[in-house]
Amino acid sequence: MKDAFCFYETDKSGSINRTQLRSILGNFAFTSMNVKEIEEEIRKDYNQTKTSFNLEEVMNIISKKWFLNGGREQEANEIFKLFDRK
Repeated sequence: MKDAFCFYETDKSGSINRTQLRSILGNFAFTSMNVKEIEEEIRKDYNQTKTSFNLEEVMNIISKKWFLNGGREQEANEIFKLFDRK
């Protein structure tokens, strides 16, 4: 997660914008969701006007999805289905 954050945080400000956050989430905990669904998940914790997110906030969103909402098992099942097709 830290590497993904650093990839987008090119200006070394300690934060990324909302679009960059959606990209990270789409690659980690929200792989089966579209942009609108990811945005809805962000809004559960942060309002529409928040435009920058630090690493801790990104990790909190991903951790919540993986460990509290069954996202880890869901992602593992999706990966298994992908390999099972072959």
